[in-house]
Amino acid sequence: MKPARIDSPAYVRYVLALLFLVAIFNVCDRTIVGLLVEEIKRDIGLDDREVGLLMGAAYTVVHFGAAVPFGRIADRYSRKTVIALGLLAWSAMTVSAGLAQTSAQLILSRMGVGLGEAAGAAPSQSLIADYVVPGRRAKSLAVVTVGGTVGLGLGMLLGGWANELWGWRSAFLIAGVPGIALALLFYFTVDEPRRGQSEQRVDSGEMSSLPRVLATLVRLPAYCLLVTGGCFAGIATYGRSMWEPTFLRRVYGMDPGEVGTVYFLIYAVPMALGSLAGGWLGDRLARRDLRWHMWLSAIATGLALPFGLAFVLLPQSLLLGPVPLSFVMGAVSSFLMGIWVPQSMAMSVALSPLRMRTVAAAVWSSLYSLVGLGLGPYVVGELNVRFEPSSGVFGIRYSLASVMTALAIAAFFQLLAARRLLVDLARTRAMESDGGTEYGRA
Repeated sequence: MKPARIDSPAYVRYVLALLFLVAIFNVCDRTIVGLLVEEIKRDIGLDDREVGLLMGAAYTVVHFGAAVPFGRIADRYSRKTVIALGLLAWSAMTVSAGLAQTSAQLILSRMGVGLGEAAGAAPSQSLIADYVVPGRRAKSLAVVTVGGTVGLGLGMLLGGWANELWGWRSAFLIAGVPGIALALLFYFTVDEPRRGQSEQRVDSGEMSSLPRVLATLVRLPAYCLLVTGGCFAGIATYGRSMWEPTFLRRVYGMDPGEVGTVYFLIYAVPMALGSLAGGWLGDRLARRDLRWHMWLSAIATGLALPFGLAFVLLPQSLLLGPVPLSFVMGAVSSFLMGIWVPQSMAMSVALSPLRMRTVAAAVWSSLYSLVGLGLGPYVVGELNVRFEPSSGVFGIRYSLASVMTALAIAAFFQLLAARRLLVDLARTRAMESDGGTEYGRA
């Protein structure tokens, strides 16, 4: 395999731009259903509990089951091919959701999206690690986070207006069709870098068995702790992001177009800015001490909780100028919630040996989706049903407040990860220096 053009800054920026677009479609196609809850409920005949399952479990169970096998394939073969084929598959399945006539067909399309997207995030993170040197890696990995956040917000913005103008089915078509063209562009124009190329490390090419790879990762406490923290943060993140459009419609009486616009401004934009700021700040602070990646995560995640609670609980009559004060609190919370993901991405690849990087990224990202997207939206939907007799449609306030308390638990585990980080990074380098003979008994 010829070396990828990592010495060309222009080409590296091009690859990062394409990965940014891949991340946009990855999250847009996954979460756009959150804006279409009321219309899908009416046309298909579902309640909030069933919608929570549709938004979460129908996607996450398949995604979780496929992520590690796809990561394994990407660690052995071409990551760019895995990404391109996955993008092609999940885009086609998103289009099929717009054609669904029954709940079963809609569930099958969501399962197909979950299967395709299992080939997206983890290989992208591994690809970036071999294009970008460690000192700039968190900032570059923020491309994936920012792309995902933009995809979430852009999907809500465009989907909201498409829903209002042409109906909810058109939103799935608008989200899915462009991804098919992007898949072809990605496959034919992106070089596959040599493993370790950005760090001038030699890849032995040795592949340990999957059980030994997983055993190696499990025996790195810092990795396990950052994954656990990410799962709890995911409960709050997905619980809020998937139900926030419905919250704005029920509590603030907005129509879909207005919801998409407000959601984009108070959730997607500040979270994207938080990811960029977090990646930049994490790289700078880590020059002094690598543990700052996890310390920064814990600080930001912990601070996001009170602002998030203020967003969902403050009365809409409280204003800051012409804007509800709750919206300002929500924007601050979103900014802080965007900071931790680039740190975890950077440390997950740093903690794993070269031929384990994609699997390591797949494990943490798939568990993040399984727990976060699987539990967060479902718990909110379940609590909505329970709060409805006493609070009516406003019960969603208390449902969202409940799931957001998971941020405090996330911050605790991120602090624990910081305590073990340096020791486990040293163990990973020691395993590699042994030529892989220590993999699985680290």
